[in-house]
Amino acid sequence: MNKKILSVAISSLVCGLYINPNLAWADDANLKIGGAVRFQYINESYDNSHQKGSMDFDTFRLNIDGKKEDLVLSAEWRWYNNMNTLHHAWVGYDFNKYNQAQAGLILIPFGNQSYNSHSLFFSSNYYLGLEESYALGAKYIFNNENFNVQAALVKNSANGLDGTNENFSFVLTQDSSDEPAGTINTGVLRTTLKSQPTQDLRIEAGASVLHGQLHNIEDGINVGNYGAYAIHADINYGRFNTKLQATKYDYDFQNDDNVMVLGAYGNDYDTPTSGDTYTAGVAYYIPLNFKNIDGIDIYNDFSLVNHKSGGFDKTTMNVLGVGISAGAVYTYIDYIAARNQPFLGDTFVSNGHVNHRFNINVGYYF
Repeated sequence: MNKKILSVAISSLVCGLYINPNLAWADDANLKIGGAVRFQYINESYDNSHQKGSMDFDTFRLNIDGKKEDLVLSAEWRWYNNMNTLHHAWVGYDFNKYNQAQAGLILIPFGNQSYNSHSLFFSSNYYLGLEESYALGAKYIFNNENFNVQAALVKNSANGLDGTNENFSFVLTQDSSDEPAGTINTGVLRTTLKSQPTQDLRIEAGASVLHGQLHNIEDGINVGNYGAYAIHADINYGRFNTKLQATKYDYDFQNDDNVMVLGAYGNDYDTPTSGDTYTAGVAYYIPLNFKNIDGIDIYNDFSLVNHKSGGFDKTTMNVLGVGISAGAVYTYIDYIAARNQPFLGDTFVSNGHVNHRFNINVGYYF
């Protein structure tokens, strides 16, 4: 479906849900419409314009969340400077308090969730399609006090196999021969064990695995398989949160490609077809009652990508930051130092220098 048509349709749906009392969902007090608007200041070491940074519009987003009896819905549409796109959109059914099914543009149940990081820029896994990644399919969730088990069948990635890179999630768009490609028919399983050894210590640890097919969009044939697996832990101790994950991924093209193309936000990046990633992030929350400031998050997220296909140099990214909560306003202040990292002047297959970015992102959430 044309994205402009889809945008109009969603806008009409939102307006209808909000103002039309004859719609069943409009009578439900659990229907919530919200969103956010974000702006940012950027100063990049690899920017040669000598402007000492710039300010720009980041995101406007609109959220719809609702529940009517056992039916659940959630959707989010985002507008950026260069594109607009669905973030997620799914309909769910609660079988009981522990079991739920979802179908639509769903979060792929892989790794620490919903994030494997604390900063605005995620970890390097995000730029490999392995964190906060959404795709078209269905999943089942079992969640109780001791276990979280999720299984998903993903038909294809968020771009719907039209080759576009105008997505929130990073998806396969081309193989190394510049032919349009995508992922299809992917099975995903994620399981974690939850424990609370002490009153202050809570741990959720487990493993994830996914496997699917690689599809040549132009010829309509399968050209290989791909997979990933990870072990991960999300640990809370008092005001500290620590996220740890080790991941291995492999896109096994029949022509033994060492490089593929992943795309998002209207940009394409050369990416190794296989590699190992290691991520570690820690955050500490400080509650405050000063002026309008409610609290401060201090965090550091580190990513390493190595053992890449093609023998490319490793990728490192470190994000040191502070998040400031003031009522409906949340501000990220991040300092990023990275080498061979997409969006920071390089790609995963570069042999570049360490680049730096200072970023202040201010968001109003309603």
